[in-house]
Amino acid sequence: MRATPNGTRIAGLTLLTALCMTSRLSAIVINVPADQPTIQAGINAAVNGDQVVVAQGTYNEIIDFGGKAITLRSTGGAAGTIIDATGVPDPGDGLPVVRFDNAEGPDSVLEGFTLTGGTGDSAAFDVQVGGGVFISGAHPTVRDCIIENNTVDTAGGGVFVDLGSVTLDGCTIRMNQVTQGDGGAVYLLSDSELSMTGCHVDQNTALNYACIFFQDSNATGSIAFINTIIENHTPLNGGPAVQITSAGLVTVDRCVFRNNHNPNNATGALDINGNEIARITNSLFANNTAVDSGGAISLKTDIGSFIANCTFVGNGTSFGGGAILLEVPGTPLINCSFSGNSSQGGAAIRINLFYNSTIANCIMWGNTGATQIEGVSSGTLTVNHSIVEGGWGGFGVGNLDVDPLFADAAGGDLSLLPGSPAIDSGDTIAAGVALSRNEDIDGNLRVLDDPNTTDTGVAIFSETIDRGAHEFQSAPSDIGACCLHFGDCVVESEADCLVFGGTYAGDGVDCTSANCPAVCLGDMNQDGMLDGLDTQLFVAALLSGAACP
Repeated sequence: MRATPNGTRIAGLTLLTALCMTSRLSAIVINVPADQPTIQAGINAAVNGDQVVVAQGTYNEIIDFGGKAITLRSTGGAAGTIIDATGVPDPGDGLPVVRFDNAEGPDSVLEGFTLTGGTGDSAAFDVQVGGGVFISGAHPTVRDCIIENNTVDTAGGGVFVDLGSVTLDGCTIRMNQVTQGDGGAVYLLSDSELSMTGCHVDQNTALNYACIFFQDSNATGSIAFINTIIENHTPLNGGPAVQITSAGLVTVDRCVFRNNHNPNNATGALDINGNEIARITNSLFANNTAVDSGGAISLKTDIGSFIANCTFVGNGTSFGGGAILLEVPGTPLINCSFSGNSSQGGAAIRINLFYNSTIANCIMWGNTGATQIEGVSSGTLTVNHSIVEGGWGGFGVGNLDVDPLFADAAGGDLSLLPGSPAIDSGDTIAAGVALSRNEDIDGNLRVLDDPNTTDTGVAIFSETIDRGAHEFQSAPSDIGACCLHFGDCVVESEADCLVFGGTYAGDGVDCTSANCPAVCLGDMNQDGMLDGLDTQLFVAALLSGAACP
């Protein structure tokens, strides 16, 4: 039967309405429960770009983002907005509290919820994985969430990732459990990545690797822990808190690993063991223990890996390397401080010398064991410009066997007291990567001259780094901002500022207040080219004392 013109028009209008409903010109906010009765109903009603905003309360449901690039957030934060999967009927593929397995990307955002009561996906791997958050083939962002009290049998009590990645920002992951497997907090399977910033990971349990476990991660991918605390993990059957078996680049910066214990084998806190490049900086490792080597860290990685500006306090193992076990070529240990660590051999460090390695600008004092450093197997270990209790009889220059004058070693404060022999006595050239941000472990200026100490180390432009992880901070009355040519500013004594040819802004003045002239562009004549003329103009300006030509 042929449609009437009127019927055709109605059908066209119906189709147009449907298209408009599925492809809006602007994003909207869907409120739960005001606009939709449940969180999942809000997600179902949303399209890409929308926000689903959830009022405070407890929501007894499970959540599936369904491939949508939306933001799901609460109005009152995680403490007052709870998604609880306890007692929710299994839809047939398990009960992770939140599911991302439809190619969601970073614009799929979960923000401000407590996720609890999950027992994980049970279909993808025929076992329970991912109690709090299950991710497969997706790359979501999880922000300011509390993931707690979720339980699975096999992997990822808090978070499970396979063939994907997750950005965890400001999250707390605590008291999740894996009864028969690994990764009480986070488990990453094949070709997966993790970025964890500003998080707190606490008291998760598992049969083996208690906290975070990476198995067969993408060799070109990245794993990053930034400004994160990982503490209080003891696996039932033994294993480090964090195990990384294979990845591309592993970054650990401004983190705390504390009170993690391995009751049966090697490494208490952080084990990186594969073909990675690992860069561990500005972090504290305290009171971690293992039965075998590496009370805090085992690092068995590729050239280019290093540990810099880190402090190790109270770590221990019965075998070797109270704080660290190293198998890394190059210069793997720079400007680190060790005290209160213990082991039969290598109270601070054990190095399996399959490679030639160098330690520079470190302090090992107040550790308990036959030696501070133990070297095993073949290769050459060189120690330069370090303070080693009991002395160092191997290769190296500039080493001391004198009390570094820690501020309060018993209390874990390894900063330097006035008069410390570590002040202005390091090798600034060897420091290298320790100067990448020009900050010490406390965030203070990394190379800072003490006007009351004679420089005895190796300087760069009359600047000498201190030994250890903490740069001694002179009294403000002794130093101030020094404006150099072309806008650079350093904090120095007035005498050193004049040596540099700079302009001293006054005692106690910082660089922000000094208002030094702006930095010149590399293209000095701004002709769009970097060439010999720019070099000539730069030198001429430098000699004339002008800020910029």
